[in-house]
Amino acid sequence: MLDGGRRVRCTWGRIGNTPAAKEFRFDDRSEAKTFMNRKFNEKLRKGYTEQAVVADDKPTKLARLVVASADVRTEPAEKKHGRIYFWMVDGEGQIDVMQEFGKRYGEHETDAKIWRLLIPHVLRRLGKPSDLPVSWSQYAGCTCPCSPGFIVRGLNVDVHVHIPRTKTTH
Repeated sequence: MLDGGRRVRCTWGRIGNTPAAKEFRFDDRSEAKTFMNRKFNEKLRKGYTEQAVVADDKPTKLARLVVASADVRTEPAEKKHGRIYFWMVDGEGQIDVMQEFGKRYGEHETDAKIWRLLIPHVLRRLGKPSDLPVSWSQYAGCTCPCSPGFIVRGLNVDVHVHIPRTKTTH
């Protein structure tokens, strides 16, 4: 979403080719968000997969460093496809990153795009192909929105990525 959330830019195309794009303008943010979610879910139902677009290499390098410092734990998949969940860990315990973002901002879809950059690095670390089809779900773990995460087709384990939280000083 662009322009304070009143514009939505849709891009599409075959992987490896230059994508096509079209912008839609709305009177307010809620109309734009409704349109974006409806269009996104429509494409997923048709079998499309979302691809992360990285404009330069800086996010990729940062994602690789974050995953390298993480404690990655696996367990047998509870469902047909494996899941990836992200956690922040500090001296006081662990925090479900996706759930915390939702409580603060209420926009899991936006946050998911940021965390999606980490997924190829997590898959490589597990010795899996980094291009497995991935979809975001607010209901990844169960039928209530308490377990947001990523569903990865072709992954036979559930993955918990525990990222160490570093303290910053100002």
